[in-house]
Amino acid sequence: RAHTDIPELCRAVLHRTLHADDPDVVRLSLRALLAGESEDRLLHTVLRFLGTHGAHLLRDEDLEAVADSGLPDAHVQRLVDSLSARARVGEVSQPSLDKPEREALVGTMRVVTVYAVAHPSWFARVRFPLARLTLHADPVVSAHAGEQLDLLQLGFRVRIGTNVRRALDPATGQEYGWGEVVVFDEDIPPAHKELILRAITNTTMVRESVFLFGKGVLLSLGEIPQGSLWVSHLGTKHGKSVYRLSIQTRSRGSFDVALNLAESLPVAEMREEIRWLMSAGDDPPLVELFGGYFPEYGIFTEEFIHGDTVDRQVARLLRVGSVDRLRTLWPFLVWSALGAHVDFWDRSGGTIALAAPSAGNLIIPSHDYHVGARLISISDRVPCDGLDELLQRFERSFIEPTVASTPALANLLSPVILLSAFVETLGFDRGIALLRRSTEGAYGKHVAAFLEAIEARGYTPKQVYFAAQRYARWIGINPGATIEARGDMLRELWETYRLDEVEARYPDPRIRFFRHTVFKEARDKIASELDRLMAHVRKQTVDSQALSEQVAAVRGSANPNDEEDYFLARMAFRHLRPSDQASLISLPSGQTRVADVVVTLRDADGGTFRVRGPMSPRDVGSLLGLFHRANMVVSFQQDHEFLLAVDDDEHVIGGLFHRRVAPERVFLEKIVVSLRHRKKGISDGLMREFMKRMKSRGVEEVTTGYFRPEYLLRFGFHPEARFGGLVRDLRTEPIDRDRGAKDV
Repeated sequence: RAHTDIPELCRAVLHRTLHADDPDVVRLSLRALLAGESEDRLLHTVLRFLGTHGAHLLRDEDLEAVADSGLPDAHVQRLVDSLSARARVGEVSQPSLDKPEREALVGTMRVVTVYAVAHPSWFARVRFPLARLTLHADPVVSAHAGEQLDLLQLGFRVRIGTNVRRALDPATGQEYGWGEVVVFDEDIPPAHKELILRAITNTTMVRESVFLFGKGVLLSLGEIPQGSLWVSHLGTKHGKSVYRLSIQTRSRGSFDVALNLAESLPVAEMREEIRWLMSAGDDPPLVELFGGYFPEYGIFTEEFIHGDTVDRQVARLLRVGSVDRLRTLWPFLVWSALGAHVDFWDRSGGTIALAAPSAGNLIIPSHDYHVGARLISISDRVPCDGLDELLQRFERSFIEPTVASTPALANLLSPVILLSAFVETLGFDRGIALLRRSTEGAYGKHVAAFLEAIEARGYTPKQVYFAAQRYARWIGINPGATIEARGDMLRELWETYRLDEVEARYPDPRIRFFRHTVFKEARDKIASELDRLMAHVRKQTVDSQALSEQVAAVRGSANPNDEEDYFLARMAFRHLRPSDQASLISLPSGQTRVADVVVTLRDADGGTFRVRGPMSPRDVGSLLGLFHRANMVVSFQQDHEFLLAVDDDEHVIGGLFHRRVAPERVFLEKIVVSLRHRKKGISDGLMREFMKRMKSRGVEEVTTGYFRPEYLLRFGFHPEARFGGLVRDLRTEPIDRDRGAKDV
């Protein structure tokens, strides 16, 4: 124990130097704490030291020493995240900061800039928040961010090394240069060919771009065979020509880069476009990722985005006669495209947007369960002051031209799609707040109706909406689908559309998903009860226990039939597979009743047994008797929960008990099976069902004592330094994969 306290004692001593008289003591303490501080306290410590003693507390040589010796990745990420938080929309428009905040922010910029120069893998991650901070309303912060951004770029180019102009062909031994590597399309003007070749030869343009877009690959001339860098013309617009560099290497794969060459575009406007590319380059990717700027040639590079633009997708589907497919896809294309349009406006701080967000300027996945809409160009950007102008531009430039050329797409959209895309992109709270301030404009009537519907029925997120639409299409062509087939379809849609991710942002996706699919045509009593349940969970957080109580209330009020019970069980107990033999029961729990699921399993002899919670104190007493007859001394406490195995006559033949020790962890106390029923695989089924239930309740780890380890190890339990016994991580190995365990 004494040894484990030494690091914390050292940190405490270093913290006490914050107000030391000797500045060298203070700076050396912070230098040590950058690497030695605990991760959760790092940011607080750095901000205190820099806020108290100024942004330049650490000298340049201190920063270089820290970078040379290295920091834990988690520490660097904390510092970068702190800059990103300050660079978010809303933060950069704040008025001038107070002196400690400003000093801490500028000092943190200095630390991460020097570190990213020494460790180029951090370059792109540091560049984004610095670029965003150049837009900060505080002039000191903005100026320092610009200074650090320039230092970062210069240092990065030095770090990745100079461009090699001549190389030897390994096959022939002959020397060659970039002139033998680059191949131009015939339609490229000679002046552009000459300029591009000089830029490739005299700068690190290719090496730098491939490093940034190729996940850290440092490419040299010798790795590119002769005639293997093709330059093709993509288009000329907004005063610049755009070219595609396609690079095929000997052994490191292929790479594509977009090259922008200014013709009539003024230098100031090109710099402005670069600034917006960098400042809008946050995750998830929206604009083309910026590569590098080479002012002496009037060139900058950016990511080449693969995929068909929306207008090409539409043309392709029409060409092959897939009009129905296009009509189905159209709402998704519109939702995604408007989301990208709104997202760029939001990343600009609500100041600029594309003047004409056309179908030819957007790349959107061709399946509604994919994500990742991208803007090809942001050259066509102009000031934009609110919702009306955003939507009008989109309708005028995207919807109306596409519908005019494809009449089959007419009358497929409602204002709900457009307003939902607006809310989804900004986040529910921000989006709704902005809509409440937009009820008097051109879309005022639609906004008011939308807000009223949201208040009454809640919001349907994009992934839930399109998953439900796909279910409706499937059941429309397969109306006789069995209950198990429908359950299997629900499970597949939940996973394919990644609806578990939606649950992290919205309160009711699971109930809403079931309500809009298998319960869409439900009888009035079930429908109204589920609507009531959705309204309830929107107002307060509902954990698994509370959801069980609510489902029990639904059952008590609506008297569901077997089919309705089947889907209610899978709504509340997500670990159940479509083919599992399971039913719901309502159990007493204090002053209320909760819903529990009864799962029917088969033992090794082909007989059946059921796994459920206790229905009465007598069941708990029967389990206690099993433990006593097995000579296992146990004591049940108030916080213990129980899971039982019962036979066809409802006699308890096995069980286990556990308790929650943390939000993400439970402790498995003991498991037992009656002597007469052992060697039949009953404890296997009991253990697997227990772990499935825990995982569905958000539990990440199950710990237990070091008793019968040879049995527990077969179920994936293992020793770990953090715990005194054994632990099973429910996030990793599939639960169904037991390892030949036998009953205890």
